[in-house]
Amino acid sequence: MNMHLPACNGNKVDGNAQFDFSASGRVTDGVFMENSLLFLKGFEDQIDLLVLAWTLFLYRDNGLSDDGEFSWSLKVAPTDENSILKGFSSNINEIVLAESDPVTKALASIRARRTTTSNNEHTQPSTYSILFTITTQTENGSEDLPFYVEALASNPKLLMKQHGQHATLSLHAVHIQCSGFMDILDSILKNTDQTIRQAMQLGDRELQQLWKWNASVPQTLDDCIHDIFVQKARRDPSRQAVVSWDGELSYGEVDQFSTLLAIHLIKLGVKFGNHVLLCFEKSMWTVVAVLAVMKSGGTLVLTDPSQPEARLQTIATEVGANLMLTSERQEELGKRILAGGVIVVNRDFFQQIQTSVLPPASATDLPSVPGSSPLYTIFTSGSTGKPKGVVISHANYTSGALPRAEAVGYGPHSRVLDFPSYAFDVSIDCMLCTLAHGGCVCVPSEDDRVNNLSGAIRNMKVNMAHMTPSVARVLGEDTLSSLEVLGLGGESVSVRDAANWGKLTKVIIAYGPSECTVGCTINNEIALDRAYTSIGKGVGGVTWVVDPTDHNRLMPIGAIGELIIEGPIVGRGYLNDPERTSSVFIEDPMWLLSGCQGYPGRHGRFYKTGDLVKYDPDGSGSIVFVGRGDQQVKLRGQRVELGEVEHHLRTRLPAGNVVAAEVITPGGKGDQPTLVAFIAEKTTTKSQTNKEIATFSTELRHSLEVMDKALGSVLPRYMVPAAYIPLLEMPLLVSCKVDRKKLRSLGSAMSRKELIRHKTFSSQKEPQSERERQLAHLWKGLFGAEAEIDVQSNFFDLGGDSLMAMKLVAAARAENLLTSVADIFRHPTLAELAITLKHSDSEAEIDVPPFSLLDSHWKENNARIETAKLCGIDATSVMDVYPCTPLQEGLMALSAKVSEAYVAQRVVELANSQTAQRLQRAFETAAADSPILRTRIVQVPGHGLMQVVLKDGITWRAGTTLEEYLVKDRNESMGLGTPLARFAVTSNETTGKVHFVLTIHHALYDGWSMPLVVRRVNRAFNNQESERSVAFNSFIKHLSGLNHKDSEIYWKEQLQGANGLQFPALPRAGYQTQAQSLLEQYFPLGKTSASCTSIATSIRAAWALVVGKYTLSDDVVFGETLTGRNAPVVGIEKIEGPMITTVPVRVRFDRNTRVSEYLRRIHDGSILRIPHEHMGLQHIRRLSPDAREACELRTGIVIHPTTTEDGTNLTGDGPANGFVPAGDEDAAREALKFNTYALMLVCSLDPKGFLVMASFDSATIDVCQMDKVLGQFGQTVQQLCENGNALVSDLLPMTDEELAEIWRFSNTYKPNSGDEVVLGHDYSDATATWIVAPEDSEQLVPLGGIGELVIEGDFPTNTSIQIGGTKWLSAGHRDIPGRQATLHKTGQLAKYNSDGSLVILGGKGRNIKSDMEIKKPEAKSRSQVTTPKQQKLRKLWARVLGISEDEVGSNDSFFDLGGDSISAMKLVSEGRMENLELVVMQVFQHRRFHDMADIAKESLPLQVATKQYSPFSTLDVSDVDTFISESIHPSLMNPSWKVVDVLPARPLQEIAVDGTINLPRYSARYELFYLDAAVDQSHLFKSCQELISRNEILRTIFVKSGGSCFGVVIEELQLPLDEYQIDGDLTAFAEQLCGLDIQTVMPLGSPFIKFFFVQSSSGLSCLIMRISHAQYDEICLPILLRQLSALYEGELVPAGLPFSSFVHHIVRNNIPQSIEYWRRLLQGSSMSVLRPSTPLISKKSIFISKTFDISSRSKEITLATLPTAAWALCLARRLSLRDVTFGEVVSGRNIDFANCDTVVGPTWQYIPVRVKFKSGWTVVDLLNFVQHQHISSTPFEGIGLKEIVRKCTDWPETTEWFDSVVHQDVEHVESLRFLSANSRMDTIYPHLEPLREWKIQAFPKGDSLCIEIVTFESWRAEADSILNEMGDIISLLVTKPNSTLFRADVMEESTPPTS
Repeated sequence: MNMHLPACNGNKVDGNAQFDFSASGRVTDGVFMENSLLFLKGFEDQIDLLVLAWTLFLYRDNGLSDDGEFSWSLKVAPTDENSILKGFSSNINEIVLAESDPVTKALASIRARRTTTSNNEHTQPSTYSILFTITTQTENGSEDLPFYVEALASNPKLLMKQHGQHATLSLHAVHIQCSGFMDILDSILKNTDQTIRQAMQLGDRELQQLWKWNASVPQTLDDCIHDIFVQKARRDPSRQAVVSWDGELSYGEVDQFSTLLAIHLIKLGVKFGNHVLLCFEKSMWTVVAVLAVMKSGGTLVLTDPSQPEARLQTIATEVGANLMLTSERQEELGKRILAGGVIVVNRDFFQQIQTSVLPPASATDLPSVPGSSPLYTIFTSGSTGKPKGVVISHANYTSGALPRAEAVGYGPHSRVLDFPSYAFDVSIDCMLCTLAHGGCVCVPSEDDRVNNLSGAIRNMKVNMAHMTPSVARVLGEDTLSSLEVLGLGGESVSVRDAANWGKLTKVIIAYGPSECTVGCTINNEIALDRAYTSIGKGVGGVTWVVDPTDHNRLMPIGAIGELIIEGPIVGRGYLNDPERTSSVFIEDPMWLLSGCQGYPGRHGRFYKTGDLVKYDPDGSGSIVFVGRGDQQVKLRGQRVELGEVEHHLRTRLPAGNVVAAEVITPGGKGDQPTLVAFIAEKTTTKSQTNKEIATFSTELRHSLEVMDKALGSVLPRYMVPAAYIPLLEMPLLVSCKVDRKKLRSLGSAMSRKELIRHKTFSSQKEPQSERERQLAHLWKGLFGAEAEIDVQSNFFDLGGDSLMAMKLVAAARAENLLTSVADIFRHPTLAELAITLKHSDSEAEIDVPPFSLLDSHWKENNARIETAKLCGIDATSVMDVYPCTPLQEGLMALSAKVSEAYVAQRVVELANSQTAQRLQRAFETAAADSPILRTRIVQVPGHGLMQVVLKDGITWRAGTTLEEYLVKDRNESMGLGTPLARFAVTSNETTGKVHFVLTIHHALYDGWSMPLVVRRVNRAFNNQESERSVAFNSFIKHLSGLNHKDSEIYWKEQLQGANGLQFPALPRAGYQTQAQSLLEQYFPLGKTSASCTSIATSIRAAWALVVGKYTLSDDVVFGETLTGRNAPVVGIEKIEGPMITTVPVRVRFDRNTRVSEYLRRIHDGSILRIPHEHMGLQHIRRLSPDAREACELRTGIVIHPTTTEDGTNLTGDGPANGFVPAGDEDAAREALKFNTYALMLVCSLDPKGFLVMASFDSATIDVCQMDKVLGQFGQTVQQLCENGNALVSDLLPMTDEELAEIWRFSNTYKPNSGDEVVLGHDYSDATATWIVAPEDSEQLVPLGGIGELVIEGDFPTNTSIQIGGTKWLSAGHRDIPGRQATLHKTGQLAKYNSDGSLVILGGKGRNIKSDMEIKKPEAKSRSQVTTPKQQKLRKLWARVLGISEDEVGSNDSFFDLGGDSISAMKLVSEGRMENLELVVMQVFQHRRFHDMADIAKESLPLQVATKQYSPFSTLDVSDVDTFISESIHPSLMNPSWKVVDVLPARPLQEIAVDGTINLPRYSARYELFYLDAAVDQSHLFKSCQELISRNEILRTIFVKSGGSCFGVVIEELQLPLDEYQIDGDLTAFAEQLCGLDIQTVMPLGSPFIKFFFVQSSSGLSCLIMRISHAQYDEICLPILLRQLSALYEGELVPAGLPFSSFVHHIVRNNIPQSIEYWRRLLQGSSMSVLRPSTPLISKKSIFISKTFDISSRSKEITLATLPTAAWALCLARRLSLRDVTFGEVVSGRNIDFANCDTVVGPTWQYIPVRVKFKSGWTVVDLLNFVQHQHISSTPFEGIGLKEIVRKCTDWPETTEWFDSVVHQDVEHVESLRFLSANSRMDTIYPHLEPLREWKIQAFPKGDSLCIEIVTFESWRAEADSILNEMGDIISLLVTKPNSTLFRADVMEESTPPTS
């Protein structure tokens, strides 16, 4: 037959692809119509012919059956209403055919079936057509691919058309489908006597293609891989070969050690082919042992010591091993396996044998190993119960390894993770392929391998890893993106995983059974746009696909068959098993010997893999894996022989039971594959619920229980069945084989919960133990006496939630039983929870002593005095002080921003004044017993926010009218130091009404504690006693004892990568939300499906799914406010105090997951979160950039658990009830009052459903749309509760009304001309528009959600991708009938507004940011970074800013990505190291990446950072020697010191020297290293001395001569270290020691540096370092501290530049260059002095501070600019000036001096800031002016204050700064490591710096800025006023950029006063 095909280019089929097949000459001779054997004269027989050909084609291409019997469900339909095929298609699948049947019999069967169901009275038309359908499986389910076959009676031609467009079908695939069908049709036409099997033979054309792919077999390489390694080692012996947890080895060391061991093995008798066992945990010595055995000529047998000992014993016996190499840890195991000949390989071993190998060992002592010699034997699962050993030769391995390594990308740069178990052959590749190519093997510890894989990859700098997809899924995106290559194998790789990971790194898919040397196919060019993945092409061998039942029969292209491998990688066979070897290692199949036209035959040896595959339909010759053809399967990457499992089951069960092991997927494809055993018992009892599932007898159940325990000793864990399923009978095929397809179907119909029941070998039973009975009694108390409770009952299935869990904890404690909320969540079944219960003799409510929660160095008396002062009260009134909770910190910070925030006014009308008096007395009684009502909060310098409990009771207020009092009360601020609860009674004499007013800050109460307080008041009102409450400080004690490091790690990992869009979108960047709209809806809930989750879990899950539709994301973050009472604190439910906490909730979902699994994951996540939920948002956000972005929460959720059904009054009776909400609805409204989100949802649960109230900002989401969102939310919750077995993708988050609205919108909208420009096509003839899910066009997107725009209508076929008829379009809606129409995918993302208008957002794949913020660069931005200079700069940005290179786009700003002045300095420094020249000023001026790249200059490699510095060259003296001998030496304490340099002290250095030698010594600082474990004191002292020797600034002695100060550098300064042995408190002694030392004389000429060491008898110690500010600043001090740690640990010491080179540059270069700049800037200026009129009575210093929100600031404005600009404006307003000048502290390191950030010495300086305001200036003008001055002054900041005053101004030389701004944005070292000891760092300044008038300090903290004012105590009132004004100004600067600075009538131009 002649075929006319369009050219095949692998593209997708576009439109309707047509293929004309002209019939052969026989057809034109009339055979087609008249052959009597084929036709009975009539049109119908042609149909039968086509149906048979199509049936055989589908059967052949989808896998032939084992026994040649088959039936096929064939979709075939007439296209003509009157066709004879009408009624035929439903029955054709009942026909059973056999391959041995003749074609005529098959035709007769088809005809018989058709004629019994069809109307035979049809006339024959001139043309007919049939619709055939292929159903293919994709990752998202099945897809029908329709084909039309048309026959023209007037023309001997068949026309075949593939209809529509399908992502799974390429043009080449259509080519294959059509040609395969026509080949079979042609074969049938040629010979109708042949059998069906013969009719399906391969055609000549396909045979030629197969031979073309496999024409040549790769060459056999006889080289040994260890010889290749030796060559590498000889060329570069020092190159790192192995980095491991237990050490490192170079290539030379590996070569030397392995040669020594090889010679030792030879001496012990190892010869070619002798097996040597290796039994190591992950270790560097494994690599040495492997190479040693190879060099000796022996055969490796690698084993995993974690496998069952019996299995290892079997392997040892099978290979007949006499020797075992092992680690020290596995020595005992080795001796049990092999009685003698165990060698422990470690350094001690090599030291012992090195002396016995003389002369030194070399390769000449080793044998020349032939390539045919066996290299290793690897053991895999065997069907007889005994593992089978596969033997691989050196030639096998080398022939595969070298081409495989090239395909994967091994090279000298490779750092390969040695992750795979040593029991698997891929571990050999990780070692040998790496070392043969000069790479480094990275060996993690067994613990890291299992528990910290990401950390191991990061710490070892791994860039290549091989693992299964299951393992890869646990790695985060940052880990995967750090890899250059991710090799996947051992399991099939899903399209989704390949696509996701392929965006992060290069993904390699490898396949290969052990019999073919690790890997025989590689796919290193993964196509990400397909519905399937390929395992690639052959490497080291060629691939053929044969009939699974007959390897002498090749399968056609596209047909499923068994993969067989030919080539040098095919192994030698199975050890000691020639019979099995001959069955799967075959030679010379007939088709190989025959060849084909153009390709001569050949001889060859093959391995039959047993795997079902097919050739890739793209025509490349790649292989697509389909599944296993026998009982060997892969489970989580491990190879499992089902026969081996079945063997062990049969030998341990009573005879007569039928057993089948199988891997099933419970609940369908959304769950994890699981190994189970199906058992049909001799005598079975039928299950009541399932006609196929039985019940085990008691005897067999007992046998299973015994057997299950025994299997673990003979089988690896992954081969022990997870469940045993009883069957009435084992399903069988016609051939009497087990019907495994039926078993898998039974398994997929089970839920995971049902499966678990089959693992427990006992039926449901009543509680047995005492604990179980007690717990069941408690549960009945909660859930009702009628609740059916047994040991398997689930707390949450019974209706439990977090509130019920807390009640259960309290009820258990009343019975002297201890449990926790976390335990209940972790162990929800009664049996599990009963085991965790503990007995308690009493409630163990231990009082927390007052002041016991303070830091140890803050004494009680001091705490009383300091906090009392801040409260304005007497110190004797303070009863206790303890820290605030993170919640309280946040609430007080918000109150500081908005004074009325989180303050509630509660009003109760009383009957009369007598009632008021009784209520007053009741409150006084309650306050005496409830400390929270007597609590204030203060900010204590050095200690933060603290709670102060006062002795004093309530101060009563009064008012005449309620309205007047409420206004007055509201205007009175409530904040730090003030009472946080106010109590008042108003009596209106006119009306006679009496009201009680309670004003209370939320920092004192929450929704749980307020009813407790009110109950206490009511009981006092009614003269009833109240039970003793649990003090709030017991909760504070719990918080202080938490491991904050664990919480930091948890939240950092939890929020890694959580930086997507949040909902709702903001209208513009920097928008401040303000909720002013309110909606509510109620949703009933029916009976929930069985799951272990609560309604709260369903609410979280539903919200994530709804938001996902609006953000086009499966990763959603929102906030949730929790009760906070899940903590394990005794009596926590009775604590009166605020414990609520807000956390970011991150929900990630896979739409192909089952609902039950999705809910379970969220439920489990809430359990894991419990220990970390009190960290506080403000602390979480500081952990990482991702955490900061995740905590920018737009939505907050509050879930009020179910209230008591019996209506129990929790507060009792009394007038105070009016102070708490009356019910859930009132409680919800109360919560909404405190909404700070763009959207806040409060969900109040009741037994029948839940009420949701939404408070939102209608500027972010309009009211109409919000109403729809709530409907979608409620419907999704309902669906989640009712459809546990459904897939997440099956849920429809749309109400029926909304669906109707979508139909109305879609049928009325047509694209306008503007849309056509966006869409790129003319769709003016569109009949309707629709928005569908981008990943599934069968799903409409809810209104407002983002999806892909599809257009309905008829357009040219080349304009877009077409979709066939969708179910929703065919179904229609309500009164709109369904229809068949063609839809066109535009590729554009769009959404509907609530009014029906269409918004087109852009092309699919772009990074949509609907709130106008680009938080991550688009792909196009990254692609613009192309030049080498740009790439270098991008690496620098990423390194300095701590982000990935992918986050740096060409249009990004350095400061938007987190840069500041410090990081700018680092960028310049590191740029110079990379030969890229920048200065700090340029970083500020050219902040955008492309601008900075343009101005950056590439330089020659840096030779010398600066001009060569010569000692003494900075001195301005005529005779240096005379100066030193006469002026310097006499001033030194030790005249014998050798002077190597003398430097003039810098101006601030000179001040610091005076502050060290004179009292008060404010420049002397003490760094304290509190060591938590013993240290080597001698080594520590040497490290201190080495630190001094390394840093000239520490060897600098200060002297004065001729009125000037000099720093004298001593060549060698040996200092004693003062030691103290103490018995008492270490901290107290250390602090006292510093206080004493500061009083000692520190004269000129003596060292300022000094060390002390204090050893406590407790084993703890403290190292103290004294240092003067003349020797350090805050940037270089961390360098010094880290140097000390590194010196002690023997690590690389951080480098630092000597201070002398910096001083030389300043004196000789910077000062001369700076004079003109400062002269111009300060011309006509004078100091702006702010002196209050208040007399200066006390010069005692005070510190006051406030924290301000700056989250809205433009990232273009640096943090340093804000406080400086604010102070300038504050001065200008207060002094009524338009020209102000003041001081600012700068680092001095932004000058043009290479690596200035590493200078070890004090470079900081005071510089002037001058702001000349202009009329009409706005906020933006001021900020830009200040920032520009900052930038322009950076090159000139090396000059000192004295020099500026003297050389650049006409000011008096005595001028000093009266005020200054200090930016405290420097790094502080909090801890250091000293080998096994960790040190907590502390700093002490015993003496404070003398005050100048004003010091303004700025402390940036994330999105907050703390301003601290330091001034004289006499000026406190002015300081308070200034601080408030600074707050107002900062708020103005960050929120109102276009506001003017001054009102015209306030300030006139004024001349600055002269100083």
